[in-house]
Amino acid sequence: MEDWYAAVEKKIQKAIEEGMFDHLPGKGKPIVWDDNPWEDPERATAHRMLRKAGFTLPWIAEWQEIEQDIDTARRRLIEAWHWLGGHASAQHASARQEWEEAVKVFHVDIASFNKRIQLFNMKVPADVFQRLPIQVDREIAIITRRDGGA
Repeated sequence: MEDWYAAVEKKIQKAIEEGMFDHLPGKGKPIVWDDNPWEDPERATAHRMLRKAGFTLPWIAEWQEIEQDIDTARRRLIEAWHWLGGHASAQHASARQEWEEAVKVFHVDIASFNKRIQLFNMKVPADVFQRLPIQVDREIAIITRRDGGA
């Protein structure tokens, strides 16, 4: 089997060197993945029309809202971290207290998001679309370790 893969790879490399892929239609443009090859053909037209009109499936819209809200919470914590100069120093009690308050709010937000994620995961049509819950301590560690924040 490895010989077959090697032969195919050799043919592809030869075609690249000969420029056989240089003039393909759509070269340099992003690939549009709108069509689902496993979608029921009877529903494909309806789904395409809905997408073009700006509609989406309810669970996809919910996923987008959750992701947007998570991003907003992360940005607020990043802003708090930057406002404190990138460290909640023990030397500055007021800075430490403000950081602790921002972290407490973040914990509450993440707990809320994780409940929404749990409900969302029950609505999706397949396990592959489920979203993992957020690990709050990991998120905070990422924010406090990074240079430059967002």
